[in-house]
Amino acid sequence: LMSRLQNQLLLDADRASRTLEEELQFVKYYLELETLRFESKLSYTIAVSSDVDKNIQVPNMLLHTFVENAIKHGLAGSARSMKITISAERMNGSLHLVVDDNGQGCPDTVSAMAKGGIGLGNVRDRLNLIYGVASSFNLSSPAGKGFQVRLSIPFEPTELPT
Repeated sequence: LMSRLQNQLLLDADRASRTLEEELQFVKYYLELETLRFESKLSYTIAVSSDVDKNIQVPNMLLHTFVENAIKHGLAGSARSMKITISAERMNGSLHLVVDDNGQGCPDTVSAMAKGGIGLGNVRDRLNLIYGVASSFNLSSPAGKGFQVRLSIPFEPTELPT
C-alpha cells in the first residue's frame, strides 16, 4: 500500500492535473494508510454519482489536501472517532465535490483561513487561476463541529496544464 502511494506521488509530482478517477484512487490509498494508523477511529466513504465522467481532469492533489486537513485538524490528538465522506456529482454543467467530516471542526473558518490555511489557500488560488469565476470554493463548520469543503468546477472538458 505504501509503495503504491509513493509510486503515485513520484509519477504525479510534475503534473498539474489528473483524472478524477486517479485523484480518487490516490485519496483512497492515503485513507487506507491512515485507517491503518488510526484503526477504528477513522472510517471513510467515497460516493460518485453515476452521471460523473471520472475522466474529467481535476487539479492534482485537489481532494488529498482536504482529506489530509480533515485528519490533521479533525482527528489527530482527539479521542473521538471520525468519518470522512467524499462525494462527487454533476449539477448544472459543473462537477461538485464535497469533503465532509465529523471531526473537531473549526469555530471560525474565516479567521482560520486568514491566519493560516496554507493548503486550503493554495487550493483556492489554484482554482481561481485555472477556472476563474467558473469555480466556487466554500468552507463550513456548523457550530464548530465537523468540517465541510464544497467546490465546483466546470464539467466541460478543460485542458489543464500538464
